[in-house]
Amino acid sequence: MVVCRMTLMVCKTKRSKIEIEKKTKWWKLKKEECCEEFRQKLRQALGGQVVLPDDWETTAEVIRETGRKVLGVSSGRRKEDKETWWWNEEVQDSIQRKRLAKKKWDMDRTEENRQEYKELQRRVKREVSKAKQKAYDELYTRLDTREGEKDLYSESREQVEENLERWRFALERRGMKVSRSKTEYMCVNEREGSGTVRLQGEEVKKVEEFKYLGSTVQSNGECGKEVKKRVQAGWNGWRKVSGVLCDQKISARIKGKVYRTVVRPAMLYGLETVSLRKRQESELEVAELKMLRFSLGVTRLDRIRNEYIRGTAHVGCLGDKVREARLRWFGHVQRRESEYIGRRMLDMGLPGRRQRGRPKRRYMDGINEDMKLVGASVEDAEDRDRWREMIRCGDP
Repeated sequence: MVVCRMTLMVCKTKRSKIEIEKKTKWWKLKKEECCEEFRQKLRQALGGQVVLPDDWETTAEVIRETGRKVLGVSSGRRKEDKETWWWNEEVQDSIQRKRLAKKKWDMDRTEENRQEYKELQRRVKREVSKAKQKAYDELYTRLDTREGEKDLYSESREQVEENLERWRFALERRGMKVSRSKTEYMCVNEREGSGTVRLQGEEVKKVEEFKYLGSTVQSNGECGKEVKKRVQAGWNGWRKVSGVLCDQKISARIKGKVYRTVVRPAMLYGLETVSLRKRQESELEVAELKMLRFSLGVTRLDRIRNEYIRGTAHVGCLGDKVREARLRWFGHVQRRESEYIGRRMLDMGLPGRRQRGRPKRRYMDGINEDMKLVGASVEDAEDRDRWREMIRCGDP
């Protein structure tokens, strides 16, 4: 039997000390009292001189030293990611009382002061929990509504990032995940050098267009790509029923009815909310006539007029149908209450000045032209039956 006694020396690896850089709290200069005190101290440090000396290094050191004395310096540690957007006045008052109790206990270490501090600490936790739960319940309720989507829109990039973080936190708290790679943002009328938007420190991809509820929205406010996609959607629908539309045994009337039921709704989808130009309406009509010629078995070499082709298939002009859909949607929005978001968008006026040159054709400009063609007014939209009768464009 062998007995051996051993002594093992464990060498602990020494952690390298991280150099902490304490920074001056320059952000306090936003407060008037801090800014005025800083000016007075700086004048005293410079000897009351109005003009700065030529030696900039000495002057910069005096400014930094004065800032450290007046404004204070940070601890240098990493800032905790605290969410304080839901703090109300009650929570802030409770936290302030807890801080005062902590200072009192640090100065006088008595059992009475300790119990007072612990009681205030427990009370703050309860109030913080209640306020946080109430704020998130209201946030969930607002995000579940269609009107809640506008909470993610803002002119300020910092406000957009803050709202995105709140939205992400609310979703992830309910078990849903936000894909950073699929999250995109778009700027309208962006100025040069406006920076980027970040989500949890990761830069969000910027796009010039995106698809929302089946419609393509462009950053420049145009709808050219949406018109091209409507034409493509119409051709896709036409190919699905081409076996019926190109059958010579089926009458032209039945072909026109199939076209009006399957193909035309795909081409008109979402166009009631945009302002089309004459060229864009022409693109839609050209695509429609090409489909009708294929269906009837004729070509442009046959030199048959467009009116005859439409009359044979009993299909009206697509431009008239776009106008009817646009006026029908306008009447629907006009009959809603004044607080409805669509009604507010119609009456909204954007601040600022437009660029030089010919102004773009606005949505209400197209609506006014359409009402002038059919002889209607805004007051007529209140009567639904009368409005539908006035704007109706039937097929031949």
